[in-house]
Amino acid sequence: MDVNASEDQITLQNISVLQGELLSDTVSNMASDMKFYAIFYLIVGIFYCFTIFGALYGIPLIIYCIKLKDSADQYREFVRDKDFTLLLEAMENQRKFFFFNKIVIIIGILFTLLYVLLIFWFGSALFFDMPSRSFA
Repeated sequence: MDVNASEDQITLQNISVLQGELLSDTVSNMASDMKFYAIFYLIVGIFYCFTIFGALYGIPLIIYCIKLKDSADQYREFVRDKDFTLLLEAMENQRKFFFFNKIVIIIGILFTLLYVLLIFWFGSALFFDMPSRSFA
């Protein structure tokens, strides 16, 4: 598919790809999977909100899961209507969901490293303090 992109318009040279059964099936299956993930993470976000500290993660998770569900709906509407504004909105909502996931993964890695460093620090403090203790 040839795509000529300008700042304000995207022109597709070969539109027959959009009318193919394979594209419709693929987008429909992808939208179905996206909706499943959105509902699953929405439930997880609700459970996180039961605690105060969990709400710090749960509320944004719920918001971005709604964006993922909206994206799935917009992909389905795009296949039905062939409206490229729906495709752009679907991609934008999906991008926001993945950006949120990227931030959460980076924060999770940083907290894991901090946890390992604290365990090492406390463990080494106990280990090096052992000879000075007397048990008698």
